[in-house]
Amino acid sequence: MPEPKALKNLDRAIWILLLVFAGSVILSIAVVQTTVLLLAVLWIAKIIAADKYSLRRTPFDIAYLSFVSARILSIPFSIDVSESLSAISKEIVFYVIFFIVTQEFSITERKKTVLAVWILWAAGIAGALYGIAVAVLGYSDRATSMVSGPVTLGMYLTVMVSLVLILGRNRDFFPKAWMFWILTAIFVCGIAATLNRIHWGMGILLFTVVGITRERKLLVFLALGAILAVALPSISGRIAASVSSFSEFMNGRDVIWMGATDRLFERPLVGFGPRTFQKVFTRMDEMRDRGVGSWHNDYLQVYMESGFLGLATFLWLFILTFRRGISAWRKLAPDLFSRDLVLALITAMGTLAVSGLVGGFVIDPLNSLLYRFLLGLLGLIVAGQSPGKA
Repeated sequence: MPEPKALKNLDRAIWILLLVFAGSVILSIAVVQTTVLLLAVLWIAKIIAADKYSLRRTPFDIAYLSFVSARILSIPFSIDVSESLSAISKEIVFYVIFFIVTQEFSITERKKTVLAVWILWAAGIAGALYGIAVAVLGYSDRATSMVSGPVTLGMYLTVMVSLVLILGRNRDFFPKAWMFWILTAIFVCGIAATLNRIHWGMGILLFTVVGITRERKLLVFLALGAILAVALPSISGRIAASVSSFSEFMNGRDVIWMGATDRLFERPLVGFGPRTFQKVFTRMDEMRDRGVGSWHNDYLQVYMESGFLGLATFLWLFILTFRRGISAWRKLAPDLFSRDLVLALITAMGTLAVSGLVGGFVIDPLNSLLYRFLLGLLGLIVAGQSPGKA
């Protein structure tokens, strides 16, 4: 039987790596992926070392495993088995972060939960400020992070602002009101600088709903943001171009989606296999951007790669997330901290679900990890592990 000190050291190392993970999701692909691999090794070591390792179960486990299984099952039926095998072999190990979170994250310790969320926000602040600087200094016409493009950064910041808006009145997360407003302003400026219209739309929707239901000052913030947007040529020009031209508004997505409908029913059960877009898409000559490599819609991406089997498990996971999350939110009425946190996580899931209609996080190496991390946190609370008092 191992010494208690050895297990405590493992726990400490896992906790530190979870914080490193949270702080590097949008800042470094190499760091975040290396961190996941180290976490997996330490987790396995702890399971082996512990006399009795008790697994925590969440309501999302079976649906999550079903989706992963559907992805794997599509490989032997792929039109390019070697390419699909290469794609899945590179992503499969990173699915483990969901289970590492559900098994090792100390969600019952309120201070640790607050710290982890703030580290996510701190990474978002760094990403937003870097992206704004890149755009303002003219290195790029759109904000990008250190390791990703404007779409990935925009999606990450939109998820972060959804968490901030819901948790804004919670004094555990924001002891001072000015912290909330500064954080909100940084994220909004970062989203604006990415020039991603879907994330603009998501931001406006979030501000409107939260402004009406929780914090009326956000409506004033939204109005000021609209005035500023009209005054900035880069933003107002993109809005005007989108309104005046359907092709500009769709930015090639209409061609991509028509290409999908051309072959929608050829392999409906198991799809064409992961990373087969270049072989399946037949309208590349109609695209302005010949470097496009995905279906630009998470639901279509999953269907085309893994068929109805993959899409059904993907939708099941999302439906279960919202159904069980909302149920837990209603039952947590006496506990304001857990209630706010659950609602924030549900809102973040909704943000990803809507963003997936015109973009995607499923095959994104960074935002897919963010999704699994947040899903693990929500799963823990839904399973009945509420953060205790500070």
